[in-house]
Amino acid sequence: MLEDWILSHGKIKETLTWLEKPANYLKYEDWTSKMKDDLENKYNMAKNNGYLLLKDPPDNVLQLEDDAPPLTSLREQDAWEIYVSWVGQGLAVEINNKVNWSVLDYDIAEIENLFHVSSFYRLFQNNHTTRYDKDGGITPGSPSFPYLFMKSQKIIKNTQLETIARLLEWCKNLMHFSGTYQAKNFEEHWLYRGSPPLTRILASTVRKKRNMRGHWTAGCHGTNAFLKYVLKTVNIPVYRKTSCDGHSLPFFPTIGKFLTHGDDPYNQLITTSYVPGEELLVDYSKFDELFPESGDPEGENVGRSTKILAEKYLPLYILHLHVEDKKLDRPPESSNVYKEVFKKFFTVNELKESKLWERMDQKIFAYGGPDKLPEKDDYLCHSWKRAYMLRKRGSWLSKFKIRTSRYKGISKTQRKPID
Repeated sequence: MLEDWILSHGKIKETLTWLEKPANYLKYEDWTSKMKDDLENKYNMAKNNGYLLLKDPPDNVLQLEDDAPPLTSLREQDAWEIYVSWVGQGLAVEINNKVNWSVLDYDIAEIENLFHVSSFYRLFQNNHTTRYDKDGGITPGSPSFPYLFMKSQKIIKNTQLETIARLLEWCKNLMHFSGTYQAKNFEEHWLYRGSPPLTRILASTVRKKRNMRGHWTAGCHGTNAFLKYVLKTVNIPVYRKTSCDGHSLPFFPTIGKFLTHGDDPYNQLITTSYVPGEELLVDYSKFDELFPESGDPEGENVGRSTKILAEKYLPLYILHLHVEDKKLDRPPESSNVYKEVFKKFFTVNELKESKLWERMDQKIFAYGGPDKLPEKDDYLCHSWKRAYMLRKRGSWLSKFKIRTSRYKGISKTQRKPID
């Protein structure tokens, strides 16, 4: 029985909790028989590769005004069903060796990040209301959806590092939301008044105002939450660090690496060239050096990796800047390539020593010259390409009757995949 396994693994047992009152955690051994049966049922379903059916997204009990912060709060039953489903998923992965790593090797904080109720909710309670507030960034639904996404896209690899790197490569498909951090604007992107539903980020939605389809993400904080929940399905913990100016920096404690900004994977300097996901990751030993608590309030190292990698991989974005610089006969020190991209992290002499300008010329020549470069804004089209290809070959999402390729308002040119 699942209960026997839990009781024989103390670190797991201690992290399985539920909230009945604020800051009053009900430990697993004090759960009712029904609560334990709920967990065992979810575990067995996940163990046998069944789909954990939940209302997805769950109802948001908050009645949000148009300009209100886009928060999600759940009824207790909905919150419980989500929590116990995600724990059941994680335990099924662990006990049945569905991945090559084990949560039993983690410290208690890393296990809590996966299973403790505080990593899902904060409880609000007064004389009239009890609600479970989500911790922002994401509204989770069924864990089966992101887990099947991970399997279908061949993201789950032999090691945690490879798995995280592969997911970061897929994250090039994400698109930063536009506009304000308000309920009405979020509803226009994700058709939901609250934090973005995880399933809708993965499936993609059409932004109402512009009839534009994308795998929208709520900026760096939203992407941090996206990574946390997707990787939670395979028991990889993700923390959120912040820069002194408030940007989110995803941290992967079990591999000791972090991103210099949650937006790094879909930055135009990354999406316009092939960059291995592993190269986006920075050793955590450098975190305090790059992001000291008393650092620059403008966060000068936020997104640093994208600039360093741009110098190495010469993305399409800087090639177009270089073409414009040459047309206007700009010297390196006043070029847009230098001022817009590299000035914070390189001197002109360092870039000359690396033969940056010669390498850009060579790469443009390899395309067939400036006139043969792909369109300057092609980096915006990667999600169109992905949506088109999903439609063409049949998506894993079609199993669940989720319409990922509804091209209302999208021209045939936009539907065509990019070569």
